[in-house]
Amino acid sequence: MKSLCEKLFDAFFEKEQGKTFTYKIELRVRNHTTLARPAIIQHIASWVPEGHTVSLDNPEIFVLVEIFKSVCGVSIVRDYYKLAKFNVLELANKTKAEAEPAVSIAEPQQS
Repeated sequence: MKSLCEKLFDAFFEKEQGKTFTYKIELRVRNHTTLARPAIIQHIASWVPEGHTVSLDNPEIFVLVEIFKSVCGVSIVRDYYKLAKFNVLELANKTKAEAEPAVSIAEPQQS
């Protein structure tokens, strides 16, 4: 996990030299009980280069970590919440809701 994170972080942050980011680590663990969730997050955060800060409310980038059994995948993405966590159905529903005009239901008036 360490070599994967170091390789990914080096490649991403070298392209963005001089910029500092706020980030959030989004962790999904399935069928894995060896490592505790807080320990995984702490280790990954320790490999993020100096100068970047954690923001749980409004991060600029997301470090997505998926652990399934003994396999780990790590990605760095932008606009994760804006793109509905890459859920195509939610994104389509959001786009459809924005395209439809708002309809309000008025209660009948009594005379």
